Amino acid sequence: MDPAGIVVLGASGFCLGVLIGIAIKAAARILMYVAGLYLASLLILSNLGIITVNWAGLADLLTKVTGFMSHLASTDVLTSTGAFGVAATMGIIYGTVKASLTPARGRYFKRVR
Repeated sequence: MDPAGIVVLGASGFCLGVLIGIAIKAAARILMYVAGLYLASLLILSNLGIITVNWAGLADLLTKVTGFMSHLASTDVLTSTGAFGVAATMGIIYGTVKASLTPARGRYFKRVR
């Protein structure tokens, strides 16, 4: 493949990865709020004696989920796809870590007086 094709694949993969990373960041933020409210409601209802919670089973479920996520992260599905996959992986990492969901106020436009 020619170098221009590799650059185009890399740039498009990175841009797409950043967009996916920002979407993952937004979805994770919403999921964390929902999970926090759910666990808080379980704790309150358990303390009031309305329900009984199998905390050991919940801990086992969380262990299985984190094990699956670590296995998913250790596979090389995206990086085996070449320049597009490697750039997309880097874009996803950049999008989830560095990209902001909302731009800073006054960052792009300045008032002319």
